[in-house]
Amino acid sequence: MNLKNMFSRFKPYFPINMSPFLWFLALLQFYYLYEVFVTDDTGGFSFNFSTIFYIIWSQVTIVFLFSLVGLLFQRRWLYVSIQFFLIALYTLSVAYHFGSNELFDISIFIDNLTIVFSENALEVMYYSLDEYALSFLPKIIGVFLIFELWKRAVSKGIQTKDRLKKGVFGLVFYMFLLFSPLDSYDPLLNVFRTIPNYFFSPSLRVNLEPEQYPLLSSDTEQFISIDYKEKPFIFLIIVEFLNQSVLHKRNEAGVEITPLFKPIRVPICNA
Repeated sequence: MNLKNMFSRFKPYFPINMSPFLWFLALLQFYYLYEVFVTDDTGGFSFNFSTIFYIIWSQVTIVFLFSLVGLLFQRRWLYVSIQFFLIALYTLSVAYHFGSNELFDISIFIDNLTIVFSENALEVMYYSLDEYALSFLPKIIGVFLIFELWKRAVSKGIQTKDRLKKGVFGLVFYMFLLFSPLDSYDPLLNVFRTIPNYFFSPSLRVNLEPEQYPLLSSDTEQFISIDYKEKPFIFLIIVEFLNQSVLHKRNEAGVEITPLFKPIRVPICNA
C-alpha cells in the first residue's frame, strides 16, 4: 500500500477541511515559533531535524483543534464566532508566553479561582501578557471578518459530511495528544495538557480538621507527625506580589497601603 492510498483511507476520518483562515493559522503558528526562536528569554530552540518535525507537527495539531471544534457547528456565524473565540485563546496563550517567559499552566487559574476576578489579580494578569502579541487579535478578527463577508474566508471550513465519524476519531486522537509524552510547540495543546496533569498527577492534599494546627500532624504519609507538649506560636507572613504600582495607593478610608515601605522605595524599586 503506497502513501497516497493510506491517506485516502484515513481521509473520511480526519476532521480537517482547510479554509483561508486555517491556512493563515498555520502561517501564524510558524511566525510564533520564529519569534520563540529569536527570543532566548522564552526558551529559544536550535534548528535540527527533530525541530523541523515539531514545527510542522504543531501546525497540524493547531489546525486540527480548530477543525475539531468547528465540527460541532453548522450555522455560518456561529461557526465563525467559535473560530474567533479559539484564535482569542491562542493569542492569549502566546501573549502570556512572551509576557511571562513561560507557558500558561491551568493550575495557576484553578488555585486562584476565588480571587482571579479581583482588581489586583486582573491587573497582575494584564501585566503578564505581551502587548505586541495581544495587538494581533483585533487585527486578525477585523481582517477576517471583512473577508468572511466578502469571500467566506472562515466559514469555508464548515464540514457537512461524516461529522460523527470525524468527531469520534478526532476526539480520540486529541485525547491521545493530551496524554502523549511527545513534545509539542502548539501553545494551546500545551495549555490543555496541564489540565490532566493538574487533576491526575499525584500531589499533596492535606485535609485538616477544625482547630487543628496545619502541618503539625496529618494522615498523609509524606508528613511526620510530631507530638508537641505545648503548641508553638506560628506566624505566617505572606507577600504575594508587590511592585511600584501600589506605593501611592490608599484604601477606602484614605489610609496608605504601604506607609512603612516609602522610606526604602528608591533603593528597592531601582535595584
